[in-house]
Amino acid sequence: MQRGPLQSLIKETETIKNALSKIKTHMSQAKESFQSIGEDLSSLETFKNDSLVRTSSTVHMNIEQTRRLLREVKVFSTKYAQLMKEMKKCTESISTESLLTIYTEIKGLIGLKSTTAEISEKVSTLEKHFEILVLTIIDSLPEIVEKDGAISYMKIVKVSSNESSACEKSAKNLLGLLPSGVERASSNSRLDCSLDRNRVFEVFLDSVSRRFTEHLHVDSLIGTDDLSFVLNDLKALKKTEQLAIPSKYKIFSFASIQYHRMLYEYLENNTNKFDPNESIGILLWCKHYYAEMENLGRMKSSLGPVLFSGKEGALVDKYVHVAENKLSEWIGNLAKMESKRFRERKKAPDLDSDNKFISIGFMDLLHIIRQQLDPMYAHPVIFKRVSTHILQCVKKFKEVLMLAVVEELDLVLKDKAHNGFEEYCIALSNSGLKFMDCLHTLPFYNDPNIQSISEVFYDCMVVSNDALIRNILFVVSPASECIFTEKWISEPATQTIITTYNDYLSDYKESMIDYSFALFVTTLLNNTIDMYFDKLVKKRAVFRKEHLSIVATDRKRYREFFSNYLSKNALKETLKRMDYFISITSSDNISVCTSEVKLYLKEFPEEPKDRLIKVLRKMPGGSKDFSKEVMDRI
Repeated sequence: MQRGPLQSLIKETETIKNALSKIKTHMSQAKESFQSIGEDLSSLETFKNDSLVRTSSTVHMNIEQTRRLLREVKVFSTKYAQLMKEMKKCTESISTESLLTIYTEIKGLIGLKSTTAEISEKVSTLEKHFEILVLTIIDSLPEIVEKDGAISYMKIVKVSSNESSACEKSAKNLLGLLPSGVERASSNSRLDCSLDRNRVFEVFLDSVSRRFTEHLHVDSLIGTDDLSFVLNDLKALKKTEQLAIPSKYKIFSFASIQYHRMLYEYLENNTNKFDPNESIGILLWCKHYYAEMENLGRMKSSLGPVLFSGKEGALVDKYVHVAENKLSEWIGNLAKMESKRFRERKKAPDLDSDNKFISIGFMDLLHIIRQQLDPMYAHPVIFKRVSTHILQCVKKFKEVLMLAVVEELDLVLKDKAHNGFEEYCIALSNSGLKFMDCLHTLPFYNDPNIQSISEVFYDCMVVSNDALIRNILFVVSPASECIFTEKWISEPATQTIITTYNDYLSDYKESMIDYSFALFVTTLLNNTIDMYFDKLVKKRAVFRKEHLSIVATDRKRYREFFSNYLSKNALKETLKRMDYFISITSSDNISVCTSEVKLYLKEFPEEPKDRLIKVLRKMPGGSKDFSKEVMDRI
């Protein structure tokens, strides 16, 4: 059984042996052929006149080069004109669009300098114009980067590094970073112009100095808009940071330091020449500047000397002093004008977009406050001091205006006033509310001073509404005088009051803002309920048992009437005092009455106790002893 595999192995061995024999034969044949070729070569005769051949070859090469130069000379004039035209266009528009193409074309013409004097001069002209083009672009680098992108600066770096012998290796590495369509200019010759790194940065530095001179004038008022170029330029140059260029050409860090240095020097030299508004505007801008520079990756400590160092406190004091004087004058004058307008009432009040009465003076005041505080919000110290002063000014504004309201009301009640009192009170009420709404929209509304200012104008609305209510109550006084008198049973006092209310409220609803009107109606109802307390405590007031049913009926009438103007819950809450009045005066049981009084005082702790004592004395079943007993138990 082992014989088969053995024979197969012997057969394979024979096959390998035959193959090796053939390979050996072929190698011998190849060796003989190689030796034969060598013998044939050695039998050839040596070239005679080899120097002549070399000379002929050189002449042929020179002829070809001459032909090439002749072709270039032939088209030189056309190419020269085209290049001059293109460079003029790029220089005037300050564009890098064709910069590398122009550079490559001019580099290709360098070899023609040795042809004729005319061509040599024109090539030199091209070089100088190209230098002017590059330097013009560098002089406006921030705008160019903003317009053409960061690649525009990379083109400048390519030209500069390619022309700088110290950066030949860097230039070679840089070639692959540019668009593939840009061909490498000949590197065996350089343009006759100065475009190395130092020249590039020198021209850029001169441009920074020029920009400061153009934007900032010592002899004229400057604002933060005049300084905006600093951040705009640096934000544009920041885009070049992502370019893969030699580190020595990185321009953003260099620009940051130089812009900051010139900014510092300008402020140091001119701080004392700025007026307070200029100073504080620039001071606030500087805070914004540092925040923006930090966003650009440049920390405050890395920029150089601190702007306004050691002078901020004096600048703040100077500004605040001037601002306080101006605010006092502006708001004081506004208060006088509003007071005069209110007293004279020569024409109807102004209307807002919803045809509601308003006072323009309030809107002017809001504009003043916003104009003063908006820019100061970034500086907490200034904001607090100025807003505190504004609060004092608006309090005086309210005092002047509300004094006019009170004095004019007195004339109205004496029938000696000009027409339009109600319309102007409504205008003040609406304006106080609108003023508060506008304050709510300000980003700094949560500041305590601003909230206090809002409360001042809420008071304006309340005082104006109260003046209207006092006028209405005066009109209904003939009817209300019957309350808690012997005539009350026979006189339709409540019906007269409600009819009068209806006339006023129908008119007021059309001209008052909804919230102000709702507050006005609620206050009117509260004053009406107060009227029952006040009438009862009068010396000659009488409270018969028959009056209890009249009070209960009046409560129903008021609920029915005021339900046209107030929500169900608001009406229920407002009528609580009248409900307690009825509950207290309807019970002559000391324990029950005491419980009702306790509940009443718990819910309305502001109720004057002396008035409540008089109510307990005059109510049916009440007396001095009854009143004392109830109050002693509380």
